[in-house]
Amino acid sequence: MRGFSTTRPGFEQEAENPAGTEAKAEGSSGPKVLKRKRVYAWLKGEGEKYLKPRTDRPNWVGGDVPFPLNPTFRPRPPVSNKIKEEMYELYISNPAQWTPRQLGIRFRVSIKRAEAILKLKAIEKQMGEDGLVLQTESTKGMERMLCVQDGNASPEPLVDEVPKVGAPHIKAVEEGTQFTAKDAAKELGRSTYESEVDKAAKNDRPYVIDYPGLSPKFAPRLERQTDGGESSVVLSRDPALGNRRWTFVFTDLRKGLSPVERSVLVRQQDGTLRTATPTEKQKRLREIWSNLEYRV
Repeated sequence: MRGFSTTRPGFEQEAENPAGTEAKAEGSSGPKVLKRKRVYAWLKGEGEKYLKPRTDRPNWVGGDVPFPLNPTFRPRPPVSNKIKEEMYELYISNPAQWTPRQLGIRFRVSIKRAEAILKLKAIEKQMGEDGLVLQTESTKGMERMLCVQDGNASPEPLVDEVPKVGAPHIKAVEEGTQFTAKDAAKELGRSTYESEVDKAAKNDRPYVIDYPGLSPKFAPRLERQTDGGESSVVLSRDPALGNRRWTFVFTDLRKGLSPVERSVLVRQQDGTLRTATPTEKQKRLREIWSNLEYRV
């Protein structure tokens, strides 16, 4: 969100009474004066309809498209500021849980768009903290002109990928024979869509906003906790989930995972949730699988 100010009220007064303004410039000439007169002429002519914008579609100058000379360009509707605020608040509440992937799934936006929204919101909050005046009214005006809805009316995929496609592959199957997506993946020598989704979800990590000058208050950092010379990553802190008597250890028991891929988390007595240190992970895996070879 931009942080500079404008003189919009004065500009509107001039637009309503251009004669008075032009009288001041009477006798003067030059490119600036001509451009200003053209602006007033446009506001009194074609631009007059934008004083009361339509509510059924975006109010583009090009009519049905934003740029008349490029009619094929039809952008997605912007995500509303209300949705952006909700995404950022969820992220701040628990960065380990509300990763860009999880936010993308909930709000039906791409992972890259979710990351961009989080970064820009963090910058916006920092600017407000620093005393800069934010153009919130400009945002409301933009959303009104573009008919932005509170919900995402134009969902997009989490990741845009262009598959590597070679020559057509044709396989004849008997009529009535089932040919599933798994069969197609096997025939093409590729993994199934479900396995790719599971793999991406398994590798999901907390998002750290990387931008100079941001306070941890607006861009949380992953804390590291040292225990006997070994470090672990603090995922969250919630005293309500702590237990004065016990420390809980959670182990990923899914099949097909290697010891390195298998995650082990520790909930401490004070409610801190963190990853296990290498020694703790080794001990826990050997408790469950006594014959498992896992080296720190």
